[in-house]
Amino acid sequence: MEDGTIVVAGEALVDLVPADGDVLAAHLGGGPFNVARAVAREGGRAAYLGRLSTDPFGVSLRRSLEDAGVDLSLAVSTPDPTTLALASVDAAGAASYSFYIDGTSAPGLTSAPDVSRAAILCVGTLGLLYDPTASTLEALVLSAPHEQVIAIDPNIRPTAIRDERTYRARLQRIFTRADIIKALGDKFHETEAGRGLINPNVVLEIFVSDQGSWTVLASDTKGQSCVLSVGEGWDSPSITAAMPGA
Repeated sequence: MEDGTIVVAGEALVDLVPADGDVLAAHLGGGPFNVARAVAREGGRAAYLGRLSTDPFGVSLRRSLEDAGVDLSLAVSTPDPTTLALASVDAAGAASYSFYIDGTSAPGLTSAPDVSRAAILCVGTLGLLYDPTASTLEALVLSAPHEQVIAIDPNIRPTAIRDERTYRARLQRIFTRADIIKALGDKFHETEAGRGLINPNVVLEIFVSDQGSWTVLASDTKGQSCVLSVGEGWDSPSITAAMPGA
């Protein structure tokens, strides 16, 4: 792996999407898989870190990454079958997914090589959900050198979360080291409960769900955002205060 490489760590999987009749069309995917290919296709140096099955789907995933120019020296081959995502599309065209995880390729990463020379380490998406891969990626992030840029893409799929408390705790730990966090809207079904100014250039926002989960987000005037904290058990009376200058 060369200096300046963007290492993308997480899952490569296959989406099974309903086609004509009872046919399911197979599409190569997974957030990290897509990011690695996109970086390489745009001329960047990208390396993929994750497990690739030796089954026909895994062979196709590997070939697609290689064709895009992605460095696969960090990829781990496994006889475990490729992780699958079964898509369902509603009348509005929105897709939801059921995942076939246990015993498959994506969650089984037990260790990671030294990637400290990489310019950017990007981790996600299902890779942050299922152990041992999730713990392996967390350790990689928390041990990264200070000068390495860390990008986090949770791409939260509520239906895929088995233990929300554990998942949110992991996100909170790795967010403390993240330089770039991909905003994902209402994946936790949280809506803005309030906002305030930290200073003239930074706004603090609090998002809360009906189930009591909450996220505190700081955003600056350049459009950059950072998750400061996440938690559960939100309980607050309704308070209305005027913004400065209002």
